Amino acid sequence: MSDELSFEVGQKVLCYHGPLIYEAKIKDKDDTHKDEDNKPAPFFIHYQRWASRWDEWVTADRLLPVTEDNIQLQSELQEKHGKARGGVSAKRDKGKEGSARESSGPAKRGRNSANQGGHGAGSETDRSATKRRRQENQTPEPAPEPEIPIPLPDMFNVFLVEDFERVTKKQQLVPLPRKPSVKTILARYRNEKLQGVTRRTRAEDLCTEVTDGLLAYFDRALGALLLYRFERQQYVDLVAEYPDKSMSELYGGEHLLRLFVQLPTLIAQTKMDQDGVFAVRDQLIDFIRWFSERRSEFLLDDYENPDQGYINMARSH
Repeated sequence: MSDELSFEVGQKVLCYHGPLIYEAKIKDKDDTHKDEDNKPAPFFIHYQRWASRWDEWVTADRLLPVTEDNIQLQSELQEKHGKARGGVSAKRDKGKEGSARESSGPAKRGRNSANQGGHGAGSETDRSATKRRRQENQTPEPAPEPEIPIPLPDMFNVFLVEDFERVTKKQQLVPLPRKPSVKTILARYRNEKLQGVTRRTRAEDLCTEVTDGLLAYFDRALGALLLYRFERQQYVDLVAEYPDKSMSELYGGEHLLRLFVQLPTLIAQTKMDQDGVFAVRDQLIDFIRWFSERRSEFLLDDYENPDQGYINMARSH
C-alpha cells in the first residue's frame, strides 16, 4: 500500500483504475475526504489526456510513484489486457496492417523506379501529384476514441484478481451452467428498476437499452474475450451439451464482471456521440452499484476442481 504522505498536490503519479494503471496528476488533497465505502480517499486526481469530468477522489493504495519499475508494471498490465482481448483485436490489427502494406507498397516501388530511371524534377512533381490524388481518394481512418473509464468498487477488483488466480494458478472452474445466469441477473435488474413505472421516460428506455446491449455484448464477447485458456475446454463441452442455449444463459456473474473490464474498449469502438456514451456509462455505474449490493448472490467464493481428464484436455489447447 502506498504511503499517502509521499504524495503531494501537483505531483505526477500512476493510478490504478480497475486492473490497469494510468498516468495522473494530483490536483487536490483532503485528509478528511472518504469514498462511498467510507474509506479515506484523500487524493483528487486528474487522469492525463482524459476530460476533467473523469477527475475523482482516490484512496492512497491506488497511487504509485512514477518510477522505472512502476512504468514497467504499467506496460505489463496493458500487455496482458491486450492479450485478454483475444482474437477480436488481433483480427482488427491484422486488417490495419494489411491496409498499411497495401498503401505503402506502390510508394516504395515509385521511389525505386525514380532512383533506377534517373528522372529529374519533372518526375518528382508527377510523383507528388500522384501521391496527392491517391491520398484524396483514400477514406481517412478515424482516430481511435479514448476509452471511457468505468470505475469498479475495490471489492470487485480484489475478486477479479482472485478469479484469475483460481482459474490460472489453482486450475479451478466456475461450475456451469451457472444459476443465476447473466440473462437472469440483467432481467432482474431491469425489472427492479422499472417496477411501478407507468409512464416510460428516456431513463427507463435507456435502462432497457443498456441491459439489452450488455446481453448482446456478453453473448458475442464470451468466447473471444472473457475466457482464460484453462476454461476453453469447459466452453467447448458446454456448447456441445447445450447447443440451443446462449452464453448468457449458461454463464453467471463471475464472467459478467470480467466483461466490465473490457467494456471501455468495446464502447470506444461504437459510433455513439459523447452524450450517449456518458449516459450509458452512468447507467452502467448504476448497474455495478446494484450488482455490488447483491455480491453474495451473484459471485461464488469457491470454484470447483475438475478431474485429471479435464486438466489433460485443457492443457492440450
